[in-house]
Amino acid sequence: MKAPVLAAYQTEAPTRVVVDASGVTVGAILMQAQAPEWIRYAPVQFYSRMLTAAEQKAEHSGENE
Repeated sequence: MKAPVLAAYQTEAPTRVVVDASGVTVGAILMQAQAPEWIRYAPVQFYSRMLTAAEQKAEHSGENE
C-alpha cells in the first residue's frame, strides 16, 4: 500500500510555503516537516492555475516586477 499523497496538517509542525510562476501559470505548495525527525517535508495542500489573458498580458508588460 502506498503512503497518502498529502499529509495531514499539524499545528505544531514547522511549515513552508513553496511558490512558483511562469508567464502562463502560478502554483504553491504548503509543506510541513514530518515527525519524529522534523527533517523530511511533505505536501499538505497545493494550488495551481492558469493565468487569465489579462494577467498574462501584465506579465509581459513588466507590471509584476
